[in-house]
Amino acid sequence: MFRFKGAGRRGFRRLGHPGTILLVVYGGHGPYGLCRGFGLSNPRAFFLTYILIYILSWVKFPRFYEALAESNFGLINLILLIVFFVAVFNIFKPGKLFSFSKGDTVSNGPVAREIDREIAVENQEREMVAEGAEKMTTIEIRTVEDIEKALSEIERIIEANRNNLPR
Repeated sequence: MFRFKGAGRRGFRRLGHPGTILLVVYGGHGPYGLCRGFGLSNPRAFFLTYILIYILSWVKFPRFYEALAESNFGLINLILLIVFFVAVFNIFKPGKLFSFSKGDTVSNGPVAREIDREIAVENQEREMVAEGAEKMTTIEIRTVEDIEKALSEIERIIEANRNNLPR
């Protein structure tokens, strides 16, 4: 029925190099937002998004990199490759691959803030229970001591007045 002429890649081709830059920015915005939503720090989310875009662009648009090499822009091609390796190194740092410390994957995201809030609430509840238990125990001990004193006094009175106890 309806045909959209000029839609898709041709629309960005008309814009030239700025269109390519816009396409990369729009294409990277989604994965970056997802990475941040899952709690990755800003640098890790950026590097992971760059790795994804670089690999997808090599698979989908290999002529772009060939054109860079043929038109004496091989240095840009080399810089993009170096940034790729730097990004891979920063994502998979030796020794930090499976460690989750401050500033890593989950510690700065909304999930981490929710976990921290839950821990604070649990600690507060634990303190309230401990304070209540201490007060209760103190009251119970006083009550037990009072009962013991009253029983010992009753026992003393019974011993003193064995035969003369009034009803």
